Amino acid sequence: MERTLKISQVFILFCTRNASKSKSVEGEWEAAYQLSKTKQMKIIPVCEKQKYIPALLKPIINVEFTKENFEKFIENLYKEILRRKLPKNVKLINKYKSYIKCSKTTFKSKQQKNKRV
Repeated sequence: MERTLKISQVFILFCTRNASKSKSVEGEWEAAYQLSKTKQMKIIPVCEKQKYIPALLKPIINVEFTKENFEKFIENLYKEILRRKLPKNVKLINKYKSYIKCSKTTFKSKQQKNKRV
């Protein structure tokens, strides 16, 4: 975990009921929080319900997840990732753009399958 955190520039914490109960998740976000205090990392809490965001992270701008508008969620997450000036961000931007395209396609195909059933 420590090695991964040291080479990461963004830590996305999915704040769910299960994550809020997990000691290992707590250890990860607390380590990321310490790095964020020295501007070595950006933390982005993602939540469906605000109550699952850890108290220390509530002041940080978060991204709300909604099943109803997955594309908007991905777009907001993407924008939040890019809000911080990241070194070598051209490679990072291209990597996330391809991920977002893939996610949108996957989500749309799942929606279409569900409508057929």
